[in-house]
Amino acid sequence: MSRRWVDVWLTVFFGLPVLIAFLYVAVYQGLVVSKDFYWFWLGETFFYLGLPAVALATWRIHWGKRHPVGYALITLLMMIGIIYMGGKDWVSHSGEVSSARLVPLGISQDQLVTAERSYSIPYFPYDEDRLIRAVRQKEPVEVHQVEGKNTILAFAEEDYISYPWTERALDVGLGLLAAGVFTVFFLVAMGIWWRSYCIKGENLMITRWGRRTVVSLLEAIQIRLDREREEVRVETEEVVYCFPYEKKLAEEIKSAAVRVGLISLDGGSRWFRRRQYRELRIEPQCLLLISDIEEAIPLADIVSMGWEGAVRITTEEGSDYLVTDERYTDRAWFEELAKRVKRIWFREGWPYTVEVDPSSGGMFLTSHLPSEEER
Repeated sequence: MSRRWVDVWLTVFFGLPVLIAFLYVAVYQGLVVSKDFYWFWLGETFFYLGLPAVALATWRIHWGKRHPVGYALITLLMMIGIIYMGGKDWVSHSGEVSSARLVPLGISQDQLVTAERSYSIPYFPYDEDRLIRAVRQKEPVEVHQVEGKNTILAFAEEDYISYPWTERALDVGLGLLAAGVFTVFFLVAMGIWWRSYCIKGENLMITRWGRRTVVSLLEAIQIRLDREREEVRVETEEVVYCFPYEKKLAEEIKSAAVRVGLISLDGGSRWFRRRQYRELRIEPQCLLLISDIEEAIPLADIVSMGWEGAVRITTEEGSDYLVTDERYTDRAWFEELAKRVKRIWFREGWPYTVEVDPSSGGMFLTSHLPSEEER
């Protein structure tokens, strides 16, 4: 099965429920007060079965990208299952539509009771007060029914219809909500499916919905190739890009990282920029980041910091700094910075925690700052 046919099939699988959902909203408003809505009512089972199937397929879309043929076959089996179960329900509720005159003896929870049997009213918006009056007066009522199914589809006389604008607006809202859910599934699933990544020279090319984004690895400050979490993470000064791990792409990224001068400290799963700043200087009250421009991070503003081959600093305002420069990523430099920051936390009376990862040797410090009212 070629990739093109898989693309077409998945477009149908995820797109068809969206079209049907919007069509259903329009059909419901136009036909719900008539017997003609019967065939659409029979098809509601397909709609209800389709929602969990589409949700499950969306959840496994990343796996599907790595196994396109298997994924296409699984979704095809889902579709066959939906058709089978929906068709079985269709047959069990279908029958010949005919007209009849009934003398109602009572009505309870969408059930019309006569002397012979009870009839269900599955969708017709009837006027309960009008029906109660007919019951009291023993007035015959002409209805459209499904023979042998004890199902009333519609009342022939219009004065039995009660469909106020509030109920109509609620039904439209619920229908659009359902259509919106299917639309979100379509956008998420196909956005992932049609998103591709490749390496060309020193650039990472990201294509999504026909639009291409070029990320120069010369601007990357850290690249993570996490096979266990099945994630690739490329960080620049401005943006972080995350996408699923693929062995072939990971090897291409490694080769490109070597070409642009990134270094790895753990055998190739993490890559860092060799030179990031002209100088980093630890001052008594701040950390100076000196490059083309000079930026000062007050030590009192730091709320968390960690070392795991690289140094990550987070400030109270939410600013995040990642230091990968090989001159400032050794443990001794980090511990000197941490000592000064902890001194400030201790002086201000701010509690903090220190965590050490036994597997990687990483160290992470987090302060627990009091609220503005408590300071």
